[in-house]
Amino acid sequence: MILVVATENKDKGREIASIINGQINLDVRFLTDYPGITLPPETGATYKENAILKAKTVAGETSHWALGDDSGLEIDACDGAPGLYSARFANGSGFARPSAGRGGIE
Repeated sequence: MILVVATENKDKGREIASIINGQINLDVRFLTDYPGITLPPETGATYKENAILKAKTVAGETSHWALGDDSGLEIDACDGAPGLYSARFANGSGFARPSAGRGGIE
């Protein structure tokens, strides 16, 4: 059985595959194995909803099982922000954004 990891984050995909490989008899593939598939906008109200959106999209496009994920940075001192919106907060480039100084938090 084929399982497609529905993430554009290559490191996250490799980490997920390393956990699965050897534990379950699956042929783990990545989004990069299917050029032309674009993940949907993260419009869910929760990480779970976003992960489901990604998995359903990739499963529909590939006709294979898909595993979606979503994550974010939640800072207690900022009432959990940026949370679900971490990628937008980081300008899509990760959390090491030089112009952000202390993460844009004062």
